[in-house]
Amino acid sequence: MKNVVVLSSMKYIIVGFFAILSGNQFFAQNANVYELFEQDFQNTSKIASKNVSKSTSYSKSSLDVKEGFFSLKRDLKPTIYVANDKITKISGDSAPLILKYENSYSLEIINENSSLIKNVELLTIKLKNQKDLINRLDFSTIKGFNNLKYIYIQCNFKCTASQISSFILNVDPKIAIFYMINNPS
Repeated sequence: MKNVVVLSSMKYIIVGFFAILSGNQFFAQNANVYELFEQDFQNTSKIASKNVSKSTSYSKSSLDVKEGFFSLKRDLKPTIYVANDKITKISGDSAPLILKYENSYSLEIINENSSLIKNVELLTIKLKNQKDLINRLDFSTIKGFNNLKYIYIQCNFKCTASQISSFILNVDPKIAIFYMINNPS
């Protein structure tokens, strides 16, 4: 009889433990994830992006965030280009404001160049397929993004806000995350 009570109690403890862990993972997700569409880039004066966080209304601050993102994205800014685990090019005469990754398996190079990324405001990552989501970007292990404001993920497959939130871990909630599904031709 005593074993049955202990066993039953253990079940509740285990279920409670997993509920707490699941809750922490839920709260760790970033609410500032926005899906972008082709028309957003064609007419940035009228921002038509769809906010996929819990709120469907747009505050002035979320519109400002989107306009700031589009301004940085469309203007020529000093940029670091990364592909195949190495920096392939650095454009511009001043400190880079944009860091562009051609794939997710080159993300490790960030830690090797933390002084180079201290002024970066926009991080762009291309994801070619669902397997690229395995190489998560964990900001608890990255040092040097002192000015990061935006993350832009280009998916060459159908991705969701949930997948993007799971791909980017431990990011400062002040950083806005944008993603767009590109239909490769």
